[in-house]
Amino acid sequence: MKNLLLNILFQCAHRTRKIVWRIFRPTTLGVKMLLFNGHKVMLVKTRYSAKLSLPGGKVNKMEVPREAAMRELREETGVAVNDCRLVGIYSNFTEFKSDTIVLFAAETTESKCSPGWEIANCGFYPLDALPADTSPATLRRIADFKKGAIIDARW
Repeated sequence: MKNLLLNILFQCAHRTRKIVWRIFRPTTLGVKMLLFNGHKVMLVKTRYSAKLSLPGGKVNKMEVPREAAMRELREETGVAVNDCRLVGIYSNFTEFKSDTIVLFAAETTESKCSPGWEIANCGFYPLDALPADTSPATLRRIADFKKGAIIDARW
């Protein structure tokens, strides 16, 4: 029952946020993390999305994107990393906002995660057998990483 209420609350909050974005069309800065454990990648499912995606979130004021990526990873999955490297910078103009997303990558030996309050579930998935409900943007970012180049700078 608690999970159902949390899911409803997050879905309502996300819909409200989309209305605000439509009215004010904000410019935002976000981060995402490609976290690898061998040949597996960490994916999360938020309480307001039906698709699996990379962990991440917004960069707070006076926060460096690299530190934000490691903070978001820790908050969403319970996994802490001491270092990460820049993969690329992307733009997203969907949902009536101008969003810049900075993508980082890191490695870990952790095999388990502990979903944070906004995450319904998280886990490591084999790179060669990603679930069907993985978001298209996540699949593109993983493909970019494998090729070692940004194919399209749009998220």
